[in-house]
Formats: sequence, C-alpha cells, structure tokens
Amino acid sequence: MNLNVDINLTEGQKAAYELCHDPKNRVVTLCYSRQCGKSVLCELMVIEYLCKTGTFNGYLTPSYQLGRKVFKEIVSLLEPAGVVKRANASTLTIETIFGSTLQFFSAEAYRSIRGNTIDGILVVDEAAYMADELPNGENFWANVVLPVTKARKPLILMVSTPCGCKGFFYDYYNRGVNGWKGYASLKRTIY
Repeated sequence: MNLNVDINLTEGQKAAYELCHDPKNRVVTLCYSRQCGKSVLCELMVIEYLCKTGTFNGYLTPSYQLGRKVFKEIVSLLEPAGVVKRANASTLTIETIFGSTLQFFSAEAYRSIRGNTIDGILVVDEAAYMADELPNGENFWANVVLPVTKARKPLILMVSTPCGCKGFFYDYYNRGVNGWKGYASLKRTIY
C-alpha cells in the first residue's frame, strides 16, 4: 500500500529526515526555532512507523494539549487513506491496519509512561520545556523515559525550540554536536 502525503520539506526538514533514516543514529536532536516545521517532520516520521508492521511508538509532549493537537492532525491525515483501525481521543491512542500503535504521553502525567516498551520511534516534542526533576526528586529522563527505550532501542527524535543551556535536551544536543556514537544534532532558525 502506498500512502502519499503531499508535503514539500524545507532544507532543514530534509536534513533532519536524512539523519532519522541513517542507521548509525539512534538519537536525533533538533534545536529548531519556531515555525521551522518541527511538528510536520515529527508527524511524518510517526506516520512512517505507523505504516510498518507491529511497532509500538510513543509521542511525548510537555502538555496534554500539545499531544491532543498532534493526535488530531495525524488522525486527519491517516483516516482518509483507510490506515486507521482505531483512534481513541480520550486515551490519545492510534492503531493502524498494519498492527502498529502510537501512544501519546504527557510529561504532566509522567506515571503513565512507565511500563511501556517503545520499539519503533519515540518523539519527544518541545523537549527543552520538560522538567529534569520530578516532584518526588527523580530524574525525569533517566528514571522515567529512558527505561521504555532500553529493551528495543527505538529511534529517539527529540525536537525543541531552545530554552537555555540546561537539561536532558541540551545534553543530548551536545552529544550529537560532539560526535558521540549514535547521536546526531541539527540547529536551524527560521532565517
């Protein structure tokens, strides 16, 4: 089955798309300014994984509202093509006819992330705006998010507008800039 999505990618989106498809990269970190097409790129990548057979994918946002927005956009792209088997707006879950699932998670309800195993792609949207430390003192990335990616080693796509020189997003961005094995980073502005 061919699913055609009529999108003209910008130079920055094309560069990021290529990094996501390079098998050497396990973590791709994009520090892009506003209106550079981060959400469109993330949606395109998630749609690719939803069209594969039997993947479990995650989409993590800082707020429930952002997750709801992206959920609606993905469903509106996939439903006309007959790819959606089930879409539950209350649980923010999309299941496709290929047996793949996309589950949205919110950093506001971090406990719901635990116990899952992501094996396709994990998109971390607006990562720089997620707290590093949870109210109970735990490290959000190391103790909550990273464990759901350990067993199956999915592609992790972190995107964000910049928000200071701190946090796990900043650390992972620098890993890519400094050439760590498995990490790639890009920075783009609207200009």
